[in-house]
Amino acid sequence: MSKNLRLGAASIAFSQPLYIESAASIVSQKEADGPLGDLFDLICEDPMFGCDTWESAESTLQKETATQAISKAGLSSEDIHLMFAGDLLAQTSATCFGSAGLGIPFYGLYGACSTIGEALSLGSLALTAGFGTRVLCATSSHFASAEKEFRFPLGYGNQRPFSATWTVTGSGACILSTSPPGEKAPLRSGKGCAAITGLTAGRVMDYGLRDSMNMGGCMAPAACDTIARSFSDFGRTPSDYDAVFTGDLGIIGQKILLDLLKELRDKMNTSIILITHDLGVIAKMCDRVLVMYGGKVAEKGTVDEIFYETAHPYTAGLIKSIATLDTSKNQKLVPIDGTPPDLFAPPKGCPFAARCEFAMKVCYEEQPELHSFSDEHTCACWLQHEYAPKVDIMKGLTEAQKQEEEENVAALPEEKRRGHHGKTN
Repeated sequence: MSKNLRLGAASIAFSQPLYIESAASIVSQKEADGPLGDLFDLICEDPMFGCDTWESAESTLQKETATQAISKAGLSSEDIHLMFAGDLLAQTSATCFGSAGLGIPFYGLYGACSTIGEALSLGSLALTAGFGTRVLCATSSHFASAEKEFRFPLGYGNQRPFSATWTVTGSGACILSTSPPGEKAPLRSGKGCAAITGLTAGRVMDYGLRDSMNMGGCMAPAACDTIARSFSDFGRTPSDYDAVFTGDLGIIGQKILLDLLKELRDKMNTSIILITHDLGVIAKMCDRVLVMYGGKVAEKGTVDEIFYETAHPYTAGLIKSIATLDTSKNQKLVPIDGTPPDLFAPPKGCPFAARCEFAMKVCYEEQPELHSFSDEHTCACWLQHEYAPKVDIMKGLTEAQKQEEEENVAALPEEKRRGHHGKTN
């Protein structure tokens, strides 16, 4: 086996990549109601998972997730050489009891929010050292058992401050292998598969935070330090990545991380690319903004141009869907109706046409032209054409304009009318 390369103070570049052969995740109903709800393998409405205690529930949760990951790979427990897993409870009790029935040699981990990263790191090291060809990496947490362990039993009814982060009720597991998954494996795509080519170990960064509920604020300095040292060790910059992910740091932790990243940006004299739907983060962090929809550039410009000289209906929809200081307590936010287009069968015209209240016949027939307002500010929208009707995209259509728009849509062929605003006209 070829030799791995030690980089810098905390990183290792693997001579051969390690592959994620399969993965599984199970959560409770609260997590399923979030933006990632469609991505989980199983959703349990019962937070007790059929057990008598929260601790037993978490143990059952992790065991079922590990079993699903093994099954999705078409394997059995005998095919797994080692298991690296952990949870948030004392002596990793949930993992100990959950793994008991699997019969896999087991290393218990306790890294709190970093446990799955720790498991993948140690699993990768074990495989590259030749101690097997497959390992199971898993983690779990349960909101109720974590609160009881670290803070107070929920039955006490204590008030939670705004800085408090919410421990997830869920479990994740994956099979790490020295060989790539088969062509028909769930995690395989036309572009390849998920692989680990190196790792950077984090270290404790104590900024003096003492609020046991504000875990995001405590984790943010370590997250930033690990990202920075990884860039340095591997000789890379943020522009080398499509995206950089951290754990959920909460509102306060997110602010700390962004402030530290800005310092890092200035220190390294580089740029940072942020991929986000959080317009608050964009306003705070970014100089220039690229708004994309359906794989196409809808609008780009400086932050001020995007927010105060908005030219594309999709950009306007994003802005109108968030609360501001002027939003009243009883005021409802305005969602963007409909669903995104199928990128395997992209629409002929503007990809946003089916969800746009301003859509004209030409929007369904042809890709919009690119219109420039300044050196930085451009927009791909037929509303910017000199012959297009003049509308206020931030206020929406009047009743007369809505009637005209409905007649406009009614003139389209049936297949193009279908899906407009999420309905058939």
